[in-house]
Amino acid sequence: MAINGSSLRLKIKPPGASTLLLVSEETQTSLDLTKDTFEVTSKDSGAWRNRLSSFKSAEIQCEAFIEYSPPAGHCSYAQLFAAYNGSASVPVEFTTDATGDYSLSGNFHVTKLTTVAPTEAGATVSFSLLSDGTVSGNAEPFPAP
Repeated sequence: MAINGSSLRLKIKPPGASTLLLVSEETQTSLDLTKDTFEVTSKDSGAWRNRLSSFKSAEIQCEAFIEYSPPAGHCSYAQLFAAYNGSASVPVEFTTDATGDYSLSGNFHVTKLTTVAPTEAGATVSFSLLSDGTVSGNAEPFPAP
């Protein structure tokens, strides 16, 4: 069964917050998982390149309408800025919150924060989160065929 993109939400625990908060007014969120490799090709490889896995990382990019006074349980623009402005990573979860559905969590640094405020249109904030340490998931990102 496919996951509706609207159901997959980003939560962040900004400095000073006691729980994870939903990013308010999300319009788009993406997750990139990357793994480095290094080459171990030798004369015994039979002309094929051999590689071993190395470092892994995750990057989440999110865009949302700016929310200065969000409802309870949602992250404000000021809290998001505090996560960017601080030097420590913050807990993050990318989930539907439904039991058995895909969920990914770990600590992330807010590495980029961009505000766009066009004339006569909704102001948005875009930000990037880069993993800091282990990232874990409770299920495969996509259902098995």
